[in-house]
Amino acid sequence: MKIANRFLAMMIILGLMIIGGLFWTTHYVIIPWHIETMSQKARELASYIEKTTPLLSEAQMQKHLTQIQGEQADLSYILLVDRNGKALFHSDPYRVGMVFDDQGTLAAAREGKTVEQIYIRDADNPQSNFHGERILDILVPYYNNTNSLAGAVNVGLSLKSIDLATKRYYTIISINAFLFLSFLIFLTYKHVKDVISPLSSIAEMARRFGEGNPDHTIRINRNDEIGILAAEFNKMSQNISNQILERNRTELELRASYEELTATNEELVASNEELIAVEEELKLSYEEINKSHTKISNLLESIEDGFCSLDSNFKITYLNSEAEMLLHISKDEILVREWWAAFSDIKSLSVFSELQRVLEEKSSAQFETYNNIICKWLEFRAYPSPEGLSLYFHDISARKHSEEQLVSKNRYLSSLYETTLDLINRLDIDDLLAAILKRACSLLGTEHGLLYLINDQKDELSLHLGTGLYKDYIGFTLKPGEGLAGKVWHSGKPLAVNDYSAWSGRSSRVSDLFRETVAFPLKSGNQVVGVFGLAYLEKGQRIGGQEMKLLESFSQLASIALENARLYTASQQEVAERIKAEEVIKYQAQHDYLTDLPNRLLFNDRLFISLAHAERKNKSLGVLFLDIDCFKLVNDTMGHDVGDQLLKSIAKRVSDTLEDSDTIARIGGDEFTILLSDLDRQEDAAKVAEKIIHSLEEPFVLDGREFYITTSIGIAVYPSDGLDVKTLLKHADIAMYQAKNQGRNNYQFFAPSMNESNMHRLELEHSLRRGLEKNEFTVHYQPQIDIPNNSIVGIEALLRWDHPQKGIISPAYFISIAEETGLIVPIGEQVLRYACLQNKEWQLSGLPPMRVAVNLSPRQFQQQNLVQVITDILQETGMEPHYLELEITESLAMHDVEFTIKTLNELRKMGITIAIDDFGTGYSSLSYLKRLPIDILKIDRYFIRDVTKDPGNEAIVDAIILLAHNLKLQVIAEGVETEEQLNYLRSKNCDLVQGYYFYKPLPVVGITNLLLNTFKK
Repeated sequence: MKIANRFLAMMIILGLMIIGGLFWTTHYVIIPWHIETMSQKARELASYIEKTTPLLSEAQMQKHLTQIQGEQADLSYILLVDRNGKALFHSDPYRVGMVFDDQGTLAAAREGKTVEQIYIRDADNPQSNFHGERILDILVPYYNNTNSLAGAVNVGLSLKSIDLATKRYYTIISINAFLFLSFLIFLTYKHVKDVISPLSSIAEMARRFGEGNPDHTIRINRNDEIGILAAEFNKMSQNISNQILERNRTELELRASYEELTATNEELVASNEELIAVEEELKLSYEEINKSHTKISNLLESIEDGFCSLDSNFKITYLNSEAEMLLHISKDEILVREWWAAFSDIKSLSVFSELQRVLEEKSSAQFETYNNIICKWLEFRAYPSPEGLSLYFHDISARKHSEEQLVSKNRYLSSLYETTLDLINRLDIDDLLAAILKRACSLLGTEHGLLYLINDQKDELSLHLGTGLYKDYIGFTLKPGEGLAGKVWHSGKPLAVNDYSAWSGRSSRVSDLFRETVAFPLKSGNQVVGVFGLAYLEKGQRIGGQEMKLLESFSQLASIALENARLYTASQQEVAERIKAEEVIKYQAQHDYLTDLPNRLLFNDRLFISLAHAERKNKSLGVLFLDIDCFKLVNDTMGHDVGDQLLKSIAKRVSDTLEDSDTIARIGGDEFTILLSDLDRQEDAAKVAEKIIHSLEEPFVLDGREFYITTSIGIAVYPSDGLDVKTLLKHADIAMYQAKNQGRNNYQFFAPSMNESNMHRLELEHSLRRGLEKNEFTVHYQPQIDIPNNSIVGIEALLRWDHPQKGIISPAYFISIAEETGLIVPIGEQVLRYACLQNKEWQLSGLPPMRVAVNLSPRQFQQQNLVQVITDILQETGMEPHYLELEITESLAMHDVEFTIKTLNELRKMGITIAIDDFGTGYSSLSYLKRLPIDILKIDRYFIRDVTKDPGNEAIVDAIILLAHNLKLQVIAEGVETEEQLNYLRSKNCDLVQGYYFYKPLPVVGITNLLLNTFKK
């Protein structure tokens, strides 16, 4: 194919690739991105409406939604329907009150799902203003202010702007494509005109030269490179033409001379002297040729490389002096001999093929080879010549030797580096010394190494470590000056013996198989503490200066290891004392110096942790704020010493009234705070306050005098009075001042509403009893995922209340009342029975068997007949015990450790799997945790939620996973909602996960369909 055609084809292909890339990017990247952005906007708008409208009245809702309709340019319509499909609001006011058909989307909303679709609006109505307009439709569940499903929010966004933008994109790309192709055609035309055509003219001239017609002239008048090339061709053509004319003229003159010489032959004979003169001139010419040959020979003799010329049959025609010296051969011995006859050992290597290739392909070559005859490494450069080959070569043995030394040095440095790392990372001194001895033997080419250490009495050496034959001598002892090691110990200097078996100083108790030995002293400061050495079974040049230096380095490393071990032992007591001092400082930083109670810092920390636990478990906790009435008067009147004694006594009495799980802290002056971390009812906080007030009624005897002290107490309860540390303390403080205003020596709740609370509690308790009788409690199921295989391996059963008026209710709403009233026991048994029965049904339907996990409440776990109840349910449902997993909370497990261990042991003997739920939110003892017969730790979702953002949560999760694996336990992470959380847990080798990222809790029908679709594909 011609260059012009190839260039044109290349330009067209390039243009098509660029245009195709633009179309592909627009169609598969830009347009989908616009649609995804619009989809995200629709989801956010629907979510915003779903969250804001439940709190509004109907009129406010209409106004609010109408305002949203006006603010969103792309918003096509808003539809809010109740559970029956009746329109509560529509962008078209005439459609309010209409009942919309449920085409599956409203049913999906009832299951808590979000439905998203794109459709063509009014496709069957050409008269509509919206005919053919694409709509992005989002439908999300709508919950009322009691968190019950009330209907659905339907939002439609017009994609008209995206469709118009798409058309504009394609139009612009088409125009640019046309312009770009036009530019490529113009560029091709210019290339043909400016480059191809002139080159064709030059080629035509070259062709005519080949035909013997040099009179042709190229007509190109340009100043660029092609113009210069054409001018040079024209000049060459003119020169050749002139030479031909000159040759013809000379030929005519010679012909005329020849005729003249023939005619005057007699005259030529007479002019013999002239012929002699011509002969002299020829002789001078030959001398000039010899001089040139001598000059070339001198040049080849002066170069630093060896040179050799070969003919086409590989016979040597020339050899310079450097080549004679390198090859250890004279010219007389080798000239006119075949190269392979002179160096037969080279032919077996790659040299023959390289020289053959140079001769055949007329190309150069460069290669290295080792000549066994002269014992040298040579580097060859071969070039083709008119005769055959020209070879240049020189000795590279020194460079090869340097390279071998460099490789050896790198091995030595690598070994030293690894040994240095061992000095840093290995703690066991014997393991470290063995590694040093092993590396020294490997690097210096022997299996036999020794390491002696001096005993505590400093009177003998004992072989501490040995390799090879020295293994049999471990424990062998030497006196000072005895044998090689004894002499090195005695002199403190290294010693090498080249013929050990004949050496007079060797010990008779050591094997005489060794031929060469060397040893170095191991020193701590200036004192010898041991001996380090190697031995060889064969005699040779093994122990030289380089080997001595290498072995000295390893002996120094062994000395450093011994010195570090000595320093480490000496520093143990110092480290222990420092750790104790740090613990004291840490304790003082978290405790009040006067009363030894926790201070504000520690109290806030415990309150923060308790709030997290209460939030996860939907429990309550109480914060009490105490202020000693009239303390300032006592302190100012009797002095600070008496005041301090009074504060200590008050702290002691109040502490004695509290449970071990409660926390009392002095936060400053005469103010104390109390954390009731496990509060079942508000009344319990009141009882604690009454006990505290009663404990202070007895007089305090200080400095021989009696003092009567009262206190004012404010109470704040989570979650009703605050959701965070700051708010609860603030509200408890306010309640304390209310108590003072009520006359002191009493307690007040921050916002007392006891009557209303009692009525609500009675109604909820009644509903719970009715729901238990009418089987309103149901079970939802959430899959547990095996991270490495990304497969479902278990199911957790979760309690739900299907209230006839309020719909599905989370246990967070009623679990505390159920626990308090004891209703949790029959409810829990019902959940366990449902879960076991359902798991058995799945197995009978052909699904792979897996464990189902069920939570046990504190009230359930404390039953004396718990094991019998579980046994009866398993027998009733027919499910095998090893397919059941029971979960108890960390706090429950620590409540009565001995009872917990006894009960769990009985359950595990049945084959039931035991898991600790919400691990990390309680105050479990690791010593007790090790004793507990458990199989799984579940990480609370509180720590997973911010694990990729909060370093504190990250550290806790890392520690739990590491702890569980060290105890041979599995780990399940709850509440995984994002891919980042999953990737983090995968990187930490977490075993199982569950959460909304994979599946929400599903009812029986939903989870069954999911399992069938998953395992029967």
